[in-house]
Amino acid sequence: MHDYLPDDLALMRCEERPDGSGSLIFEDRQTWGRIREPAGFLGIDEVREVELLIRRTLAPGLREPEAGEVDDEFGEEGSWKTIDAIAPARVYRLSLFHGAAIRILGVGFPLAGLLLPIGLLIGFIAHLAGWLTWRVDSETTTLWIIGIVVLSIPMFFLVRYVSRTPCEIELDEAQRTVWLRGVWRSRAVPVAEIRAITTGGWRDPQCSQVEFLLKVRKLRVPNDFEDFREFLFHLKALNPAVEVKGF
Repeated sequence: MHDYLPDDLALMRCEERPDGSGSLIFEDRQTWGRIREPAGFLGIDEVREVELLIRRTLAPGLREPEAGEVDDEFGEEGSWKTIDAIAPARVYRLSLFHGAAIRILGVGFPLAGLLLPIGLLIGFIAHLAGWLTWRVDSETTTLWIIGIVVLSIPMFFLVRYVSRTPCEIELDEAQRTVWLRGVWRSRAVPVAEIRAITTGGWRDPQCSQVEFLLKVRKLRVPNDFEDFREFLFHLKALNPAVEVKGF
Protein backbone atom coordinates (compact mmCIF):
# COMPACT_ATOMS: atom_id res chain seq x y z
CA MET A 1 0.00 0.00 0.00
CA HIS A 2 1.16 3.52 -0.76
CA ASP A 3 -0.43 6.85 0.15
CA TYR A 4 -0.53 9.77 -2.29
CA LEU A 5 -1.10 13.39 -1.32
CA PRO A 6 -2.87 15.79 -3.70
CA ASP A 7 0.47 17.31 -4.79
CA ASP A 8 1.76 13.82 -5.61
CA LEU A 9 -1.07 13.34 -8.11
CA ALA A 10 -0.74 16.73 -9.80
CA LEU A 11 0.98 15.30 -12.88
CA MET A 12 -0.63 11.88 -13.14
CA ARG A 13 -1.27 10.79 -16.70
CA CYS A 14 -4.00 8.83 -18.39
CA GLU A 15 -3.51 6.12 -21.01
CA GLU A 16 -6.85 5.38 -22.66
CA ARG A 17 -7.83 2.58 -25.02
CA PRO A 18 -10.42 2.96 -27.81
CA ASP A 19 -13.10 1.26 -25.68
CA GLY A 20 -12.70 3.80 -22.86
CA SER A 21 -10.72 1.55 -20.54
CA GLY A 22 -7.11 2.16 -19.65
CA SER A 23 -4.70 3.06 -16.88
CA LEU A 24 -4.41 6.08 -14.63
CA ILE A 25 -0.69 6.28 -13.82
CA PHE A 26 0.34 8.22 -10.72
CA GLU A 27 4.09 7.78 -11.15
CA ASP A 28 6.75 5.55 -12.67
CA ARG A 29 8.54 3.72 -9.88
CA GLN A 30 12.07 2.47 -10.31
CA THR A 31 12.61 -1.15 -9.31
CA TRP A 32 15.77 -2.76 -7.98
CA GLY A 33 16.85 -3.59 -11.54
CA ARG A 34 16.59 0.11 -12.52
CA ILE A 35 13.50 -0.71 -14.55
CA ARG A 36 10.67 1.82 -14.32
CA GLU A 37 7.18 0.41 -13.91
CA PRO A 38 3.89 2.35 -13.69
CA ALA A 39 2.01 2.70 -10.41
CA GLY A 40 -1.65 3.69 -10.18
CA PHE A 41 -5.04 2.38 -11.29
CA LEU A 42 -4.13 -0.05 -14.07
CA GLY A 43 -6.62 -1.62 -16.45
CA ILE A 44 -9.84 0.05 -15.27
CA ASP A 45 -13.07 0.94 -17.11
CA GLU A 46 -14.00 4.53 -17.96
CA VAL A 47 -10.54 5.73 -17.06
CA ARG A 48 -11.22 9.34 -18.12
CA GLU A 49 -14.19 9.57 -15.77
CA VAL A 50 -12.05 8.29 -12.90
CA GLU A 51 -9.31 10.81 -13.70
CA LEU A 52 -11.77 13.70 -13.82
CA LEU A 53 -13.33 12.60 -10.53
CA ILE A 54 -9.94 12.47 -8.79
CA ARG A 55 -8.85 15.86 -10.11
CA ARG A 56 -12.10 17.57 -9.14
CA THR A 57 -11.91 16.06 -5.67
CA LEU A 58 -8.30 17.06 -5.04
CA ALA A 59 -8.22 20.50 -6.68
CA PRO A 60 -9.63 22.92 -4.06
CA GLY A 61 -10.72 25.49 -6.62
CA LEU A 62 -12.64 22.96 -8.68
CA ARG A 63 -14.76 21.26 -6.06
CA GLU A 64 -18.47 21.47 -6.62
CA PRO A 65 -19.70 24.77 -5.11
CA GLU A 66 -22.17 24.56 -2.31
CA ALA A 67 -25.48 26.09 -3.25
CA GLY A 68 -27.02 28.57 -0.84
CA GLU A 69 -30.44 30.15 -0.65
CA VAL A 70 -30.88 33.86 -0.10
CA ASP A 71 -33.96 36.05 -0.01
CA ASP A 72 -34.78 37.65 -3.34
CA GLU A 73 -35.67 41.26 -2.62
CA PHE A 74 -36.99 41.83 -6.12
CA GLY A 75 -39.21 38.75 -6.31
CA GLU A 76 -42.47 37.82 -4.73
CA GLU A 77 -42.64 37.40 -0.98
CA GLY A 78 -41.31 34.03 0.07
CA SER A 79 -39.43 33.39 -3.19
CA TRP A 80 -35.82 32.21 -3.14
CA LYS A 81 -32.94 32.02 -5.59
CA THR A 82 -29.80 29.88 -5.72
CA ILE A 83 -26.30 31.32 -6.05
CA ASP A 84 -23.08 29.47 -6.89
CA ALA A 85 -19.54 30.47 -6.01
CA ILE A 86 -17.26 31.11 -8.94
CA ALA A 87 -13.62 30.03 -8.66
CA PRO A 88 -11.30 33.06 -8.87
CA ALA A 89 -8.74 33.38 -11.63
CA ARG A 90 -5.30 32.05 -10.73
CA VAL A 91 -2.27 34.15 -11.64
CA TYR A 92 1.29 32.81 -11.93
CA ARG A 93 4.13 35.30 -12.42
CA LEU A 94 7.70 35.10 -13.64
CA SER A 95 10.41 35.08 -11.00
CA LEU A 96 11.25 38.49 -9.57
CA PHE A 97 14.47 39.14 -11.49
CA HIS A 98 13.30 37.59 -14.77
CA GLY A 99 10.02 39.48 -14.70
CA ALA A 100 11.75 42.77 -13.78
CA ALA A 101 14.19 42.37 -16.69
CA ILE A 102 11.37 41.80 -19.18
CA ARG A 103 9.46 44.85 -17.90
CA ILE A 104 12.53 47.09 -17.97
CA LEU A 105 13.38 46.04 -21.52
CA GLY A 106 9.73 46.36 -22.52
CA VAL A 107 9.77 50.01 -21.44
CA GLY A 108 13.34 50.69 -22.60
CA PHE A 109 12.90 49.62 -26.23
CA PRO A 110 9.97 51.98 -27.00
CA LEU A 111 11.80 54.78 -25.20
CA ALA A 112 14.95 54.15 -27.26
CA GLY A 113 12.84 54.00 -30.42
CA LEU A 114 11.46 57.43 -29.53
CA LEU A 115 14.78 59.04 -28.56
CA LEU A 116 16.75 57.73 -31.57
CA PRO A 117 14.95 59.73 -34.28
CA ILE A 118 14.94 62.79 -31.99
CA GLY A 119 18.72 62.46 -31.55
CA LEU A 120 19.23 62.06 -35.31
CA LEU A 121 17.11 65.14 -35.98
CA ILE A 122 19.10 67.20 -33.46
CA GLY A 123 22.36 65.98 -35.01
CA PHE A 124 21.16 66.88 -38.51
CA ILE A 125 20.14 70.37 -37.38
CA ALA A 126 23.51 70.82 -35.64
CA HIS A 127 25.28 69.76 -38.83
CA LEU A 128 23.34 72.27 -40.94
CA ALA A 129 24.10 75.01 -38.42
CA GLY A 130 27.81 74.22 -38.56
CA TRP A 131 28.04 73.14 -34.94
CA LEU A 132 28.80 69.51 -35.86
CA THR A 133 31.16 68.63 -38.67
CA TRP A 134 30.25 65.39 -40.37
CA ARG A 135 31.47 63.78 -43.59
CA VAL A 136 29.85 60.80 -45.23
CA ASP A 137 33.17 59.38 -46.44
CA SER A 138 34.94 59.74 -43.08
CA GLU A 139 36.34 56.74 -41.20
CA THR A 140 34.27 57.55 -38.12
CA THR A 141 31.05 57.41 -40.13
CA THR A 142 32.01 54.02 -41.56
CA LEU A 143 32.69 52.65 -38.08
CA TRP A 144 29.36 53.98 -36.83
CA ILE A 145 27.48 52.31 -39.70
CA ILE A 146 29.25 48.97 -39.12
CA GLY A 147 28.58 49.17 -35.38
CA ILE A 148 24.87 49.88 -35.91
CA VAL A 149 24.51 46.97 -38.34
CA VAL A 150 26.34 44.56 -36.02
CA LEU A 151 24.34 45.61 -32.96
CA SER A 152 21.03 45.49 -34.83
CA ILE A 153 21.21 41.68 -35.16
CA PRO A 154 21.24 40.81 -31.42
CA MET A 155 18.85 43.72 -30.76
CA PHE A 156 16.37 42.21 -33.22
CA PHE A 157 16.35 38.87 -31.42
CA LEU A 158 16.16 40.59 -28.02
CA VAL A 159 13.15 42.66 -29.09
CA ARG A 160 11.55 39.52 -30.52
CA TYR A 161 12.10 37.68 -27.23
CA VAL A 162 10.66 40.49 -25.12
CA SER A 163 7.60 40.84 -27.37
CA ARG A 164 6.80 37.12 -27.10
CA THR A 165 7.58 36.52 -23.44
CA PRO A 166 4.64 36.73 -21.00
CA CYS A 167 5.26 38.17 -17.55
CA GLU A 168 2.33 36.30 -16.04
CA ILE A 169 0.01 33.42 -16.82
CA GLU A 170 -3.61 33.65 -15.71
CA LEU A 171 -5.86 30.60 -15.56
CA ASP A 172 -9.48 31.72 -15.78
CA GLU A 173 -11.43 28.65 -14.66
CA ALA A 174 -14.82 30.30 -15.22
CA GLN A 175 -14.04 31.07 -18.89
CA ARG A 176 -11.80 27.99 -19.28
CA THR A 177 -9.09 30.20 -20.78
CA VAL A 178 -5.36 30.65 -20.22
CA TRP A 179 -4.14 34.24 -20.58
CA LEU A 180 -0.48 34.84 -21.44
CA ARG A 181 0.09 38.47 -20.49
CA GLY A 182 3.22 40.27 -21.69
CA VAL A 183 4.48 43.85 -21.54
CA TRP A 184 3.29 44.68 -25.03
CA ARG A 185 0.48 42.21 -25.71
CA SER A 186 -1.66 39.46 -24.25
CA ARG A 187 -2.84 36.21 -25.79
CA ALA A 188 -5.87 34.15 -24.84
CA VAL A 189 -5.60 30.38 -25.25
CA PRO A 190 -8.74 28.27 -24.68
CA VAL A 191 -8.03 25.32 -22.41
CA ALA A 192 -9.64 22.98 -24.94
CA GLU A 193 -7.01 23.91 -27.56
CA ILE A 194 -4.04 22.88 -25.41
CA ARG A 195 -2.80 19.44 -26.43
CA ALA A 196 0.41 19.16 -24.39
CA ILE A 197 2.82 21.10 -22.18
CA THR A 198 6.40 19.88 -22.26
CA THR A 199 9.89 20.85 -21.17
CA GLY A 200 13.35 19.36 -21.60
CA GLY A 201 14.26 17.05 -24.44
CA TRP A 202 17.41 16.97 -26.53
CA ARG A 203 16.98 20.61 -27.60
CA ASP A 204 16.57 21.88 -24.03
CA PRO A 205 18.38 19.55 -21.59
CA GLN A 206 18.36 22.26 -18.88
CA CYS A 207 14.54 22.56 -19.04
CA SER A 208 14.79 26.33 -19.44
CA GLN A 209 11.75 26.59 -21.72
CA VAL A 210 8.14 25.38 -21.56
CA GLU A 211 6.39 24.53 -24.80
CA PHE A 212 2.61 24.79 -25.17
CA LEU A 213 1.47 22.55 -28.01
CA LEU A 214 -1.85 23.83 -29.39
CA LYS A 215 -4.03 22.66 -32.24
CA VAL A 216 -2.35 24.75 -34.92
CA ARG A 217 0.77 26.26 -33.35
CA LYS A 218 3.35 26.12 -30.56
CA LEU A 219 4.07 28.68 -27.87
CA ARG A 220 7.28 28.84 -25.83
CA VAL A 221 7.61 30.57 -22.47
CA PRO A 222 10.42 30.59 -19.86
CA ASN A 223 10.35 27.76 -17.34
CA ASP A 224 10.67 30.30 -14.53
CA PHE A 225 7.10 30.87 -13.36
CA GLU A 226 6.33 30.62 -9.66
CA ASP A 227 4.13 27.65 -8.63
CA PHE A 228 4.03 26.37 -12.22
CA ARG A 229 3.31 22.83 -11.05
CA GLU A 230 0.19 24.15 -9.34
CA PHE A 231 -0.84 25.72 -12.66
CA LEU A 232 -0.42 22.34 -14.37
CA PHE A 233 -2.45 20.70 -11.61
CA HIS A 234 -5.46 22.98 -12.10
CA LEU A 235 -5.11 22.94 -15.87
CA LYS A 236 -5.25 19.15 -15.88
CA ALA A 237 -8.35 19.34 -13.71
CA LEU A 238 -10.02 21.49 -16.37
CA ASN A 239 -8.80 19.41 -19.30
CA PRO A 240 -7.51 15.94 -18.34
CA ALA A 241 -6.55 15.27 -21.97
CA VAL A 242 -3.58 17.69 -21.73
CA GLU A 243 -0.31 15.74 -21.77
CA VAL A 244 2.38 16.96 -19.37
CA LYS A 245 5.96 15.84 -19.94
CA GLY A 246 9.30 16.67 -18.35
CA PHE A 247 8.07 18.17 -15.06
